[in-house]
Amino acid sequence: MIISEYFEKVWRPNTDQYKYSGWALLDKVGVDDKVLDVGCGYNLFKQHLGQRLTGIDPYNDAADHRVSIEDWESADQYDVIFCLGSINFGS
Repeated sequence: MIISEYFEKVWRPNTDQYKYSGWALLDKVGVDDKVLDVGCGYNLFKQHLGQRLTGIDPYNDAADHRVSIEDWESADQYDVIFCLGSINFGS
């Protein structure tokens, strides 16, 4: 199975199982912080952070932008960047 098939058809979020990351990260984000979620998957943090969060993911249509980090271009600046298990698949 190639990586795109895995993330499009098999992978499911497991955010609930993490004590120090996962949902606990919401407590670390300031009320005015802009957040970039790299490899956002189903973009679950969007419901909590709203328009302050931009989710990018090359394989999931729930992302705000379906694009890889290598191809992501933005003039925006971010205060917080989530990379929860996404960049360990790169070379």
